[in-house]
Parts: sequence; C-alpha cells; structure tokens
Amino acid sequence: MRVRGGIYLGYVGHANLGDEAMWEVCRRRFAKVHWSHYGQLAYPMDPRAFLARSRARNRQVIEWLGDELRHQRHLRALSSKLAHRLAAALGGEVAMLGGGTLINSNEGELRNYERMWDQTGRPVPIFGTGVKAPEFWSSTPGWSDRRKEWVALLNRLPIMGVRGPISRTLLEEAGAQNVIICGDPAVWYHVPLGKMGKRNKFKQRRCVGINWGRPAGGMWGQMAQVEEVLADVARELQQSGLEIQLLPVCPQDVEGCCRIAELAGLGKESVQPVFASVSSFLRAAAHIELLIAMKLHAAVLAAVTSLPFLLLEYQPKCRDFTSSIGWQRFTIRTDAVGKHQLMNVISNMLDQRAVLEEELCESMCRLSKGFEEYCCIVEGLLMTKGRAGVTTMTMASP
Repeated sequence: MRVRGGIYLGYVGHANLGDEAMWEVCRRRFAKVHWSHYGQLAYPMDPRAFLARSRARNRQVIEWLGDELRHQRHLRALSSKLAHRLAAALGGEVAMLGGGTLINSNEGELRNYERMWDQTGRPVPIFGTGVKAPEFWSSTPGWSDRRKEWVALLNRLPIMGVRGPISRTLLEEAGAQNVIICGDPAVWYHVPLGKMGKRNKFKQRRCVGINWGRPAGGMWGQMAQVEEVLADVARELQQSGLEIQLLPVCPQDVEGCCRIAELAGLGKESVQPVFASVSSFLRAAAHIELLIAMKLHAAVLAAVTSLPFLLLEYQPKCRDFTSSIGWQRFTIRTDAVGKHQLMNVISNMLDQRAVLEEELCESMCRLSKGFEEYCCIVEGLLMTKGRAGVTTMTMASP
C-alpha cells in the first residue's frame, strides 16, 4: 500500500525521453509513494471562473473542450491532485528534486524547492540532479549564479547525490559539505552484459546510430556546422558498408535528424520515430554497434545497455555524466568537432567494440550499485515520520 503522497519537481510531460525515463525511475524505485509531478498539482481547477471567462468566448470554449476530449490533460491533473491529497492524508506528504540539470537553474526552481521543505515539513532529497555551470550559462540573458542560495538549502540534507563530478565540484565551490556522486537516475535501468542477449542478433548489416536535435538552452559552437560534419560522417560510413539510423529522443530532434538524412543522401526510412518509452529505445540500441549522441540521455541509455557511444558535448552536463563513468575520452565538445577527428574515433571504437562494451559494463555496474545505495538512503528520508526522525547517513562515493 502506498503510504505517502509525493511531489516530483522536474520536467515531465513534454515527450522528452530522458525526462520521462528519470520520472519513471522515481515512481518505480519508490513505489510506496504515490507520485505526482509538480505541474499536475500546481494546476488551479476553478470551474466558476472558467465559465465566467467563457461566456463571450464560445469558439475558444469549443476548441478547449475538443482538446480536452482528445487529451484529457485537465481531468488527469484533477484526478492526480485528488489522489495525491488522499495519499498525503493517509501517510503524509513528501517531495523530491528530480533528475535533470535543475540546481542553479533559475530563481523559480530554487523557490519551488524551498517551498517543498516548508510544505512537507520533511527533507527534500535530490535525485541525481545536475548543476548548471556558470562557464556555459553566464552568457544566457537573465541567468544568475545562485549556487550559494542552493547550497544553503541543500546543506540541510544529511547527504545529496548529484549526477557527476562537475556538479559535485560546482556545489563544493559554493560551500556544500555533503555531496556524493550517485549518477544519473537512468543508470537504474542498467543490465549487465551477462544477463543480456547478443547485440545485433537479428541484424545482417552492421549499424551505427546517430542522435541529433535542437538543444534547449543553446550549445557550444554552431548547430549548422556540426550538422554538416555529422552528415559527412554519415555519408562516409554508409559508403563503407555500414547502415545508418537516426534516433530522435524527443519531438524537437526529428527536424535535425531529417536534415542530416537529407544532407547525407540517406533515405527517409533512416530516421526512426520518436521513442515513446525507455524499452523501445533499448530494443533499438540492441541492433546497433555504436551510437553517436548529442542528447545526454541518448548516451545514458546507450550506457545502460553497455553500447559504446561517442557523446557530442553540447553543454557541460554531457561531460558531467561521462566523467562519472570514465568515458571522457569519447566526449567531444560541439565547438571542436571535425570530420577527420570523428571518423578516426569512430573507426577505433568499432575496432575495439567488444573491449569497450566490457569496460562500459564494468563502469555502469559500479555506478548503478552506488545509485542503489543512495536510493536506500533517499527512501529512509522519504519514509521517516518527520524532521525529528531524520538521522545523518553517509555512504562512500562511487
């Protein structure tokens, strides 16, 4: 029986495979909590106000009702809110700062996190969350480095597990005293090679996957330049006898994947549909030998299956993850990508694929074990009876 009503602070509901994967891990790993994401609970349902505004807007009302009949967004939000209130009444309310690069993001995220401490009366753990790096984000209009404000709240936790060593360093520079590297939440899906079937079991032709798409928040370098390099690489790989598949992990990726296919002279069938679930991505990954990825969670989910990947670091969060598994040598910043460089790395990785699979599996096994240890601590924080019941717990950083 679920004995808590949980609030998940994170980006959910935008068909982004990475965000949805982390949200699913939270719900499955902490199944004793009835989880709702913050956006569902924040929706204000006021029928009287809606009807009052709608009297002079018949067309908009019809459009709204049509959309609601198709998608039921508001009904789902209302049902989630009612279920959350019931669970909270039965066993209390808890909250979690979800995965993603949310710490030091903006003032709104900071205030929401602070509010959850006050609302629940309990510690609000962080779930392998990343930290936005001033090195990249300081040039973004309206962004401010608020690490010290974040740390003032985060130091109230007995322990906090972040995505990787860059995030840990950024927090420790601001005075954090209790940071460990637990890894990205999606590492929870890792299955050791010995428990998996053979890769390419049903494939007659060797295959390389490419993930590409428009990044939220910008990138190192210019998107068009990197696209041209990737198209040249895709064309040359295909000419060498390899099959190329373009793998979008969110709707925004489709346009970029289609452009690469067009520039490289690949057929439309080379662009796969947007992956709707982690399992569908993992099935596709089982049929390729190497992934060239831009989006962070395309790489994380490749690592989950021990699939060797080359990560194009468009923001510091990419290296934050690869540094957590010793994969930095296969991480190239997007403002330093060149065709010959990529082809050399890809050729070497394909030649050493079996060795790299074993290395990646070993690293992921260590990281996923550390993540599970951290989850046990988080579970204790979520299920405690209140602030008075919290004890300080520690664990070794993986």
